[in-house]
Amino acid sequence: MGQLAKHILIVEDEEHLGEVLAIKFRDEGFQATYSNDPTEAISLHKKNHFDLIVSDINMPYMSGLNLLKQFRQVDKKVPVIFVSALQEILSEEVRSLGAVDILHKPFPFEQLLSKAKECLFKSR
Repeated sequence: MGQLAKHILIVEDEEHLGEVLAIKFRDEGFQATYSNDPTEAISLHKKNHFDLIVSDINMPYMSGLNLLKQFRQVDKKVPVIFVSALQEILSEEVRSLGAVDILHKPFPFEQLLSKAKECLFKSR
């Protein structure tokens, strides 16, 4: 299977959602780390080099788009999937910035899981 080796970082300022996503990914056999602080997330990635990052876009202190730029300075290849309640942000827009895609809240976990597996199990 190989899933146990895959480690996902979830960056979400809505604490309940972030914790639920981490639990659901763990239930699927992944390692998952949750942070509600974008600055902490950058430090965590420098130490752990996650296989996938799932991030909100609209967060206090730093937007997910700025966070993506910070991640790219550390790791040019780590896939990033955005989740956001901002409906006006388009998939093409986030892809042009180097993200895999965006899922708009609310979304079924299965949709995020499918996108995550697609990122994690294709050759990087």
